[in-house]
Amino acid sequence: MRTVDPQLAAAMASGSGDAIIRILVYVPGETTPRIIQTPYKYELTGTSLTATVPNTILGDSGFEIVLERGMLINGVEKTIKSSRFYIQSGYADWNITKTTEFKANLFKDGYAYMYGDVSYRTIITNFCALFGKTASFKNNSAAYWDNQFLPTGRDYTTNNALNFLSLLRQKYFIFCCDNGGENVLFYNALAQVGTTDYAINNIYKKLRLGMQTYRTLVARDENGSLRWLVGPYHPIHNMGFIKSTDPMPLTNRQPLLFEFTDMMLDFKYQDGDCINYGGDEPLAPIVVTESFEQKQIPTWQCKIAQLEFFANTAGGVLPSTIERVAAYTPLVTTNFTHNLDPSINNLQALAERVDDLDLGSGGGRELLTAPRIYFVRTDGSDSNDGSSDTAGGAFRTIQKAVDTASGLDNGGYNITIHVASGTYTGAVLLKSMIGSGAIIIVGNETTPASVVVSVAGNNCFTLTNAPAVYHLRGMKLTTTGSGDAIYSEAGFVYFQNINFGTVARGHIEAFGGAAHVEASADYTISGGGLFHVAAQSHSYAAFGKSPTTITLLGIPAFTAFFASASFLGFVEFNNIIFMGTATGSRYSVIKNGVIETYTGNLNYFPGNAAGTTSSGGQYG
Repeated sequence: MRTVDPQLAAAMASGSGDAIIRILVYVPGETTPRIIQTPYKYELTGTSLTATVPNTILGDSGFEIVLERGMLINGVEKTIKSSRFYIQSGYADWNITKTTEFKANLFKDGYAYMYGDVSYRTIITNFCALFGKTASFKNNSAAYWDNQFLPTGRDYTTNNALNFLSLLRQKYFIFCCDNGGENVLFYNALAQVGTTDYAINNIYKKLRLGMQTYRTLVARDENGSLRWLVGPYHPIHNMGFIKSTDPMPLTNRQPLLFEFTDMMLDFKYQDGDCINYGGDEPLAPIVVTESFEQKQIPTWQCKIAQLEFFANTAGGVLPSTIERVAAYTPLVTTNFTHNLDPSINNLQALAERVDDLDLGSGGGRELLTAPRIYFVRTDGSDSNDGSSDTAGGAFRTIQKAVDTASGLDNGGYNITIHVASGTYTGAVLLKSMIGSGAIIIVGNETTPASVVVSVAGNNCFTLTNAPAVYHLRGMKLTTTGSGDAIYSEAGFVYFQNINFGTVARGHIEAFGGAAHVEASADYTISGGGLFHVAAQSHSYAAFGKSPTTITLLGIPAFTAFFASASFLGFVEFNNIIFMGTATGSRYSVIKNGVIETYTGNLNYFPGNAAGTTSSGGQYG
């Protein structure tokens, strides 16, 4: 049961005070919301959030969402906040409704690896830590939390972390819900049956009756022996591994199913609670759906339903044919470009390659407990450790510093790479990282032209297939032959005090729905190219979240256009002051791309030729 401020609880019960409902939009790693909006409607469950908001840049762009709701009582706000939810999908209607709909989950759906031969308590805690969250456990002292999760020597790996929650439900009927404050509450459904947390009045409509059901619970211990709860009289539920000394569940019964809808919202209701409604028995754990929509009555309401924990969970014994060939399960090798190569195309080959690795005495990644700083100098060496600003301590290349930083578990701390004055000719591949911290690459923010990244035949900085947050500051970027200054297909790239010199292609190019490139402060354009900024295929490029001055030195020439959006790409300029001029077409918007200046001024961008729109492109 959620603890609620007494004044807020009283106001919600009486309907007094003014409702507060806000969507807070965060960039990963930041503590101040970038956007605060009042949703037209929302639906919140224990692990998911869907909402419709005024048109914005949400979509599937990687933002993190917090739902804040409560009451304004005598001029004082009393609210509760959800933890951060991760946007999984979204749809923006820029023409008719001018709204954005999105769906977000409590956990990301990315890769997860954990030791498996630990207790449920430990693996759940470790899982939550991967996403910057903590775990709490209902009936915290219960013995089942200390059951061993997988057999000794086994690890758990998945390419979709959400599968872990499904495995918890399958293995031991463990469910979870958001508990606020980046905390997640876990509870065992079978252990709750027959208990009562509180009672509700039987006055709500749409009471639904379902059948009582049973399962035969089957598990296998470390000796290969089967363990049963009740005999083989009901459909089998396969619980997988349960150690011989660990307890089986105490019941195999799903109680009668009930549901109450159209209830006035009460914030105390929480997934995992057991309520008495005046029937023959208390409900097994409930699940709560909270919603707001003008068309429904009441407008702000909740639905309480008994958790149906046996639904879609019946299973049998793993076929022996699968057990024999599982070691040779094929792998997708497309992105094996570093420690692995396409020849590592099955699990057995992967295990053998890992077995050959020299992991050193520590093994695994170093977990940071404080921010980290590395140094790069033209007289340094990549054989150094990068820890001091001397020729004998600094790295020689930016790439080496990025490789080192991305190889850490940053633990939520930022890693700063200081780049000394000089010219660096190596292209930099920005890699994925573990942890919610950012990697900040800083040259000279007073005179950026003293730190030059000049690359032939490639991009200066490239971020592809790598969920990460990077900041680029205080450098001059140029390319020859081919290549952009900044190219991104994934993650977040923020830049400020950058001097964009002459490039073979573009200064800034974003491609794909996972790409977000943003100017976080003033910068300079001293050279031209095909274009200054281009966003394609659902990507997003933002300028002017805070007032920003873009200074053009000389008269840079852009042979294609200054700004472009295509194939649902979105380019946003706001609070921008342009100092200087350029030549070339001002903009190009095609194939349902959007450029938003919030002015509608066709001469907004630098250039000496008119911009163009076609094939559903929108300019505003």
